[in-house]
Amino acid sequence: MKSSLLYYKLIYGGVLAKKKRLFFSILGILIGVASLFVMVSVGESSKAKVDREFEEFGMNNLVVFAGKAGVRGGRSVVMEVMPTLKLDDVEALKNICGIKRIAPIYDIGSVVVEIGGRKITTRVVGTDSNYFAIKKYTVYTGRIFSDKEVSRGDLVAVIGWKVKDEVFLDSDPIGSMLRISRLPFRVIGVLEKKGTDMSGQDLDDVIVVPVTVATRRLDNVDYIKSIEVECENGKILPSVEKAIDKVLTERHRILKPEFKDFTIVKYEDIAKEQSKTVGMFSFIIGCVSLISLVVGTFGVTATMILSVRERFREIGIRKAIGATNRDILTMFLIESLLVTSVGGFFGVFIGFVISIIVNTVMKNPLIFPIKPIVVAFFSIVVFGTLAGLYPAYKASKIDPIESIRS
Repeated sequence: MKSSLLYYKLIYGGVLAKKKRLFFSILGILIGVASLFVMVSVGESSKAKVDREFEEFGMNNLVVFAGKAGVRGGRSVVMEVMPTLKLDDVEALKNICGIKRIAPIYDIGSVVVEIGGRKITTRVVGTDSNYFAIKKYTVYTGRIFSDKEVSRGDLVAVIGWKVKDEVFLDSDPIGSMLRISRLPFRVIGVLEKKGTDMSGQDLDDVIVVPVTVATRRLDNVDYIKSIEVECENGKILPSVEKAIDKVLTERHRILKPEFKDFTIVKYEDIAKEQSKTVGMFSFIIGCVSLISLVVGTFGVTATMILSVRERFREIGIRKAIGATNRDILTMFLIESLLVTSVGGFFGVFIGFVISIIVNTVMKNPLIFPIKPIVVAFFSIVVFGTLAGLYPAYKASKIDPIESIRS
């Protein structure tokens, strides 16, 4: 028992002999393990966010854009808007079998709005009552506008949570007046907090008005910019997409596919692009993390080699009084594992804290699966063993007679 205690005290003393060197060795492992933990955790959380958004917004949904559009970096991007998509097209598409809800969209964009005695800049969207169900909005207070109000072109508005929170704070905005391009709108409803959609748009920073008002009275146009479509289920999405393409091609008298004046984008496509972006991000950070670990391992290896050289005489004395090659090998392996374990422990802790901060900033769900911890622990053991293997082998082969003579 006493010999075992002395054995570990000698290891403890050998590790702490050079404190500055020890600190930088631990720091290298700490940075590598922390970055690896953050990479895995943020990657898993980002994937979970994409999956959650896909389930919430896009399992059964697609969007018809007026003009040329595509998916770039996990977002739908409109390259060219054409004034050929009409409200009559929406009525024609309602007859397609498999469509559960359909809503015309005229997104005016960022507009200066006078509300509550203040001027704010927010997004104004013109649509109908189906829009709220497709986007899965919940009414916080008041109500949404009816189909009759849309057809009559009533000046009514439903405001997002961010607009309500910024202007009205705790007061009730129902019945209040706001002005958009000098037109007075009456606030009839407030939407619950929603967050962002799969395209990155803030669904809370918005004012929703009837599409007839947005097109005819606010912008004086006779077309819409997109159509949101919700299918009855995801399985019929491809057939609905083909049917929409056929109807619009015939209605717009398009003779060749390259002359199409509309683009159909499925939310599934956006989710796939987002997954690719997340995967690329994880891969890059993973490479950096592994490089950091390798550099940290070289640092520990260099420290252990110097320790072997400095303790050349000590090793010889140990072997002279009975220590075997296996004892010396074990001693230096334990020292290297001790250094990497300390660095790994603090690396996991710091990585955990950084992951919380990064996921919070990125608005990812706080997910800490077992995978980051297993990966971090496995890396500690593997790189710790590799770091001490060569120095330990060199130490075990030292000739005790030569070391004592020196």
